[in-house]
Amino acid sequence: NEAQMEMYVDTKWALSTATMPLVGTDTVVSIPGAILIPQKIVYGNLEWWPTTQTRLEQWERTWKSAAEGQPKHFVVWDAEHFRVWPTPDATYEMLVQGVGWPVEVSGAVTSIAGSRTYQNAVGFRAAGILLEATRSDLADAFNALGEESRLEFKRTLRNRMSNNLRRLRPGTTFTMGQAGSLPISRRY
Repeated sequence: NEAQMEMYVDTKWALSTATMPLVGTDTVVSIPGAILIPQKIVYGNLEWWPTTQTRLEQWERTWKSAAEGQPKHFVVWDAEHFRVWPTPDATYEMLVQGVGWPVEVSGAVTSIAGSRTYQNAVGFRAAGILLEATRSDLADAFNALGEESRLEFKRTLRNRMSNNLRRLRPGTTFTMGQAGSLPISRRY
């Protein structure tokens, strides 16, 4: 399970959605339990990306004294909560999109969902974790095989993209908004 969690966080391939209710006057709300890494918040046809407390304070120094309204900025408060700004004036049902939690391998669930390359990467990494305490030489070998499989899986994901980029280009306002820039994300 530890190896599978590392792969989910690193590759971000299994996206999920969940609803997040915002009740009036709640400034800190829970991230839905189905979401491991929130990437986007959607309400109607509007989209917002999580930001940081520092960026919020740089954008609006008097953010604490702002009037209530529809929340437009979502600060990642900790691993399980968002701080919303401005404070909700009503109840809102927002959709959170992001990386979901992997299915935990247990006695009832013995297989890992995903392509063969993904399964190999998780299996090799899990073997490396298990052997670390007793056979560090074998652990290193399995970790190397896991790293090869992980990179192959990421390459496969990248090549499956519909807009496969063949060159790098400078960041756009859209990509800066996705990174959490408040002045730019207000345009969207």
